[in-house]
Amino acid sequence: MRSYFSRRTYQAHQVRRFAVYALGAVSFCAVLLVLHGYLSTPHIPSQYEALHAPGAAHPVLPLQQAHTHPLHNAPPRHHPKTKVSRTTGWRFATPADELGALIGFMAAFASNSLPAHVDPQQPLDPDLVLGFDARDENMRDEVREAIREAWRVNPVVVLSETGSPPASREAKDMITSLNLYPDPTIFEVDQRDDADIVRPMLQRLTGADLFPIVIIGGTPVRSIAELRRMRETTALNDTITAAGAKINGKRKKHGRKH
Repeated sequence: MRSYFSRRTYQAHQVRRFAVYALGAVSFCAVLLVLHGYLSTPHIPSQYEALHAPGAAHPVLPLQQAHTHPLHNAPPRHHPKTKVSRTTGWRFATPADELGALIGFMAAFASNSLPAHVDPQQPLDPDLVLGFDARDENMRDEVREAIREAWRVNPVVVLSETGSPPASREAKDMITSLNLYPDPTIFEVDQRDDADIVRPMLQRLTGADLFPIVIIGGTPVRSIAELRRMRETTALNDTITAAGAKINGKRKKHGRKH
């Protein structure tokens, strides 16, 4: 009897040992299969890996659409002293277009300035003042729209200089007394970092010899004497209204200074 139970105990022990070995073998095979499947499957980088990999291009998230043109939405531009133009071979169609783009650039941010290497007597490189790439011919309509937008946002512009206080003060007082909406855009040209470039460039584009210069709807009033003559009749008010500004539309003592 003892021999029988000993034999039964021994057989049960052997079965348990076999079951343990079999389970271990099955687990080992399962691990091998998982590893084989992982190694043979192409690695798909996660969003974090894709964004932070060396040289990865970071996507630009959509922002709320602004009310102004890209010309005016471009960030402040501090141009280096030397710059290779992307738009070599293409220039603004007319000096009036060049003037509109320049005013839009100056009005967009007070810190916007032209680089020191610019020749004010030569046509302005569009790449320096536009907030987009104008090389594409499909963007030419965009350039024209940007210029129209510059005059829509800045229908009345006063180009003043602190070095000619009586005339500049008279021009600013004459314009600000009309309580315009939108406010007149006023530049103290001689206070700008790029004054030595912008001053002769504005004179070239407007045909004026001296400051102040008032620009209404893109049309320059070239002298304080001409501005006085317009004020004596209805010409000044009529021209300002036609440019899109509203007289007595907003009561403010001063215009937007840049």
